[in-house]
Amino acid sequence: MACYDESKTNDNALVALALMTAKSLPEQKETVVALIVNMLVEE
Repeated sequence: MACYDESKTNDNALVALALMTAKSLPEQKETVVALIVNMLVEE
């Protein structure tokens, strides 16, 4: 994994994503995590 000076997302966005994951229904959790991973992965 490369090291960058600037983060792709700020701390507030990461907190919001963590809360969204925590509040998601158990049957939706895998989908939510997959969406977040796809959003954070650099292509």
